[in-house]
Amino acid sequence: MRHKGILRNVIKRQPGLALGVFVLQVILGILPAVYVMVYAAFIDGMLQVVAGQPFDEAIVRKILAAVFLTAFQYLCGAYNSYLSSQLQLSIEANEKKCLMQKLFHLPFQDMEKAATYELANHVKQGIPEKYYSYYTGILGTGNLFLSVAVMMAIIMKYSLGLGVVALFAFVPIFIISVKGGKEDYSALSQYMEIARRSESYENILTGEQSIFERVTFPYFSWILGKWQNSFDAGAKVYINYKKSAYTRIKTMSFIIKLLLCGIVGVILYLTSLHRITIGICVILMERVIGLATRVTWELYMYLYQITSALEYQTRYEAFYGLPEEEQTGEVLSGAEKIVFEDVSFRYNEEAPYILRHLNLTLEKGKRYALVGENGAGKSTLMKLLLGFYHEYEGSIRIDGKELRSIRDEKSFLSPVFQNFTRYQVSVRENVGMEQADSLTDEEIAHWMKELDLYLENHLGEAGYDTPMGRLEGKNIDLSGGQWQKLAIMRALSRHTGWLILDEPTAALDPMAEAALYELFLKAMKDKTGIIITHRLGAARLSDEVLVLKDGVIKEKGSHQELMDAKGLYEEMFESQRGWYRNAEA
Repeated sequence: MRHKGILRNVIKRQPGLALGVFVLQVILGILPAVYVMVYAAFIDGMLQVVAGQPFDEAIVRKILAAVFLTAFQYLCGAYNSYLSSQLQLSIEANEKKCLMQKLFHLPFQDMEKAATYELANHVKQGIPEKYYSYYTGILGTGNLFLSVAVMMAIIMKYSLGLGVVALFAFVPIFIISVKGGKEDYSALSQYMEIARRSESYENILTGEQSIFERVTFPYFSWILGKWQNSFDAGAKVYINYKKSAYTRIKTMSFIIKLLLCGIVGVILYLTSLHRITIGICVILMERVIGLATRVTWELYMYLYQITSALEYQTRYEAFYGLPEEEQTGEVLSGAEKIVFEDVSFRYNEEAPYILRHLNLTLEKGKRYALVGENGAGKSTLMKLLLGFYHEYEGSIRIDGKELRSIRDEKSFLSPVFQNFTRYQVSVRENVGMEQADSLTDEEIAHWMKELDLYLENHLGEAGYDTPMGRLEGKNIDLSGGQWQKLAIMRALSRHTGWLILDEPTAALDPMAEAALYELFLKAMKDKTGIIITHRLGAARLSDEVLVLKDGVIKEKGSHQELMDAKGLYEEMFESQRGWYRNAEA
């Protein structure tokens, strides 16, 4: 039933184009029979003229018919190519759109799994080739069978026995092609898996991301050896595949040549008996030879396309069968209070608990600093708040409503993640995203001033519409700190009531980090802010410090209150005081 799914999707995406290509393939499949009759009459007419008969109106009609048929066949072929290209582009656009929409609606815990992205990548690599090639493979096979059928029908007109024998002779050819298509797809899949591994080693030795470690550590020969072994393994699989395919094609070619010799011999024999004309003899032999060549190569190619597409469909269905995040529940425009009550969480049943019976209350309008050592669970706590995971124990309530019952937990939150995205679009689009068209230059300038980000000297005549990144030579690139400030501007411009800064400054020194936190807290004004960090320099700027350790809130209070308490926070702060003192010196 899988093939029906592919075919149904192709027709559903673009019914007009799919129908147009189908009709043209049928016409092109029938034309060879018309070609035989028209050109046979044309050749016989020319032979009659050579033999001395007058060049009459009947001969002219035969010439015009041959010219018209040639032009019509050419136009049908050209228009079929045009519609096929349109159909391919349409399939690519629609399937990629569906892929991106599916990824968007997957639960976060599935998106974090490597297997999910491997499955998505496999589906992506098959767009549009697998879907398009399946449809064209079906039509191409049908076109070829139709051409064979009409040709055999013409042969049967003159020799019933020969036509029947020739028709049944195609059965082993069909079986060999189907079997070969499955084997070749399996071999190529194995080869591609090895090739991806080889490519990963190649990227280490040639890619920009690994340049510093590549010239620093003496691993070149070791990685090169791994690349060579992987490449050789892939080459062995590929050579065996080509050898098998070559043997199969040659076997088909031999069978077809035997069949061809028999058909040509019978045609010549029938011509000698004057049961068929010379024109029919010439055109039949030309068509039969051409058809034999098509069957040898095209049938194998079309059936390979079909079988490989059906194998691809297995993973396609597995990917689109992944459960999506439910889009039900209430949508919040803001929040007055968020309460974590006896919350415990671990990433899977085998993993240890990251949060253990945690209790916490966050109130609107306050500025919080969530601090703790690396691995204490700070980012995990924020991921729960953002609705990335729903498999927690206990309850998280937003204004009394359980978090799991809210449709869009992120509607009132604007996070800035540590691994923020550097969008290769304009400054305006980087900041405003979907609202970029309504974002004025004055608003952008305001946010830049708030965050001490000055790009005027870098921007061209397009101003804030100047493209960012490295996609084109005219684009401008920024430092890591400047990209971070753009990410903060993006969060601030969303006009949500709650802002989260999830340690995005890990690459900065302590003083630079503290300065950026200060700018962030200043720019947020009357919004609720949560900064997450294991460095405590910015904690002094918050209204309340939350100290997370071993999955629970160990201490909370203002900076001064916690310092006076001489507890965990005071110990952590004193151990880091030298970072800021040394930097100031």
